Amino acid sequence: MSKREAVWMPMRRLHLRSVPENVEAWLRDPGSLTQRLTDYCSGRFHVRLLNQEWTRPLESERQVLMMAMGERGLVREVELWCDSTPLVFARTVIPVSSMKGRVRGLTVLGNRPLGAVLFNDRSTQRELFEVAELRNNNRLFRRANQALAESADVLWGRRTRFRYADQPLLVHEIFLPTIVSEKA
Repeated sequence: MSKREAVWMPMRRLHLRSVPENVEAWLRDPGSLTQRLTDYCSGRFHVRLLNQEWTRPLESERQVLMMAMGERGLVREVELWCDSTPLVFARTVIPVSSMKGRVRGLTVLGNRPLGAVLFNDRSTQRELFEVAELRNNNRLFRRANQALAESADVLWGRRTRFRYADQPLLVHEIFLPTIVSEKA
């Protein structure tokens, strides 16, 4: 089975899709997912670092970040947990060309949430906000599904291109079915 990429669309087109109601609320929320999950989990929120490496991004990531062909980036993959339940798979891509000044500090986050850094810096800007329905032939779907005891059929995600310290980075947040069973 091929591992193609998801079709990302602007948030304003989300109404054209059939999205579970409580997932839609998470998708549309323009605030900090870290803060929302911390509140939702009554402080029992934590991050689990899965992988962090210098590698080539997916083609759509390269295009959104306007990276040169073949340019590498730091790709960080984490799960966002409430107690013992993973709720979100997150993937961040930071181009090598963005590794200037404060951005270099993002390379050593470990199990600390990126959202806390981005949303606590008043200069951070959201430049792009897209959503996608991910299915089992999608690379991000497969990565996100690894955390699940039972495989999901469909996952919904959003991605945001941020400008942090005047440099671009891309954050994907894929909502796991475990969040569907909870009230948002």
